[in-house]
Amino acid sequence: MEKDTLHVKGGEAARRNWLILPIVGLLTICVIVVAAEALRRVKFSSVNLDHDECMVLNDQSTGARAIPNSTCSKKIPEGELIDYRFNSCGHRAGMECGPKGAGTYRIVMIGSSTAMGLFVPYESSVGGFLPKELSTRTGRPVELYNESLPRRSPHVFATHFDEALNADPDLVLWLLTRGDIQESLEGPPAGAQPSSSSPAPPPTTLAAMRKMVPNFVTAWVRETRSMFQYFLYQSQSQFVKHYLMQDDAADFLQAPLGPEMEEHLDHLDRDAAAIAAQAEAAKVPWAVVILPDGPQAAMVSTGEWPAGIDPYALGRRIQPIVAKLGGLYVDILPYYRRIPNPETGFFRVNGHPNELGHRIFSTLIADQLTGGAIPALSAGAGLRTSIGGPR
Repeated sequence: MEKDTLHVKGGEAARRNWLILPIVGLLTICVIVVAAEALRRVKFSSVNLDHDECMVLNDQSTGARAIPNSTCSKKIPEGELIDYRFNSCGHRAGMECGPKGAGTYRIVMIGSSTAMGLFVPYESSVGGFLPKELSTRTGRPVELYNESLPRRSPHVFATHFDEALNADPDLVLWLLTRGDIQESLEGPPAGAQPSSSSPAPPPTTLAAMRKMVPNFVTAWVRETRSMFQYFLYQSQSQFVKHYLMQDDAADFLQAPLGPEMEEHLDHLDRDAAAIAAQAEAAKVPWAVVILPDGPQAAMVSTGEWPAGIDPYALGRRIQPIVAKLGGLYVDILPYYRRIPNPETGFFRVNGHPNELGHRIFSTLIADQLTGGAIPALSAGAGLRTSIGGPR
């Protein structure tokens, strides 16, 4: 009788467990989902008032350009809400366009989204940091007028280089990223005749399906994916590993560079030649800086990378192009060897530099510009001039 009672109680307990365990499991999943969603909403949500309100992106004659005197805001999942204010000339320059002050050394900077300071406050970008750093080191007023804009390829800057020259620069500083170079086939090289336009290809099935998905669902999936990628990429090794799995990233790190990248460089060579010719005619010096990606900087810092990969490969190809055209090649990549964990200076998922990354860029560029390559920017040049000229 007692054994029967125990058997009945054991059976009831087993049935309760079969009922309770799934409920506990379901509740656990719900708690995790709710916690993840709360974290996503607080930390990884995006606000996209977008550059569409500030920029014209479809003008083939000018390339991407900003609407003068406009303001817009944007937040990426891993960043803060950032305001973008463009002056009356359509530049995010941190100042109004116009003549430079007496005795001021003016740098006009050109480039795309990274040079413009996308996703960071302007005062925390290269455009904000670098002139302060140079003014301190040289002892003279140095200002930086920033004409950089997102989605502007080297071809567009070559075609419209007169805009930079019209700002009366003492130096044109061209910040290039591998993305800029890989987009160099967007248009024909400067001076080339445009080819006849061909009809746009029909949308793929996947693209058509994506259009059927509500925008809020697409945004939720994108932000949730960004959140999990963000935590995964906190590991330096995983960050580099996943980066090298991307075809466009590995392409510019191949040793030797592949044929597609060489074609991009051929176009860059011709566009740089157009810039050099205009700069020479105006008697304005120009300099080129190649800005690294985060995983690329991490590989240089650790001194480790897989076989067949060379983080220096692109710079080695561009340096002689700039030198033969009479420009100054400012090589900052080797100095990442002395910076531990430089990937923390980049948004892990988005890829653009954050405030720390811009500060590192500015410091390394200032090191090179004040090292004697440009006499007017040599350390203490302003002080020496003020007391009777160079010694």
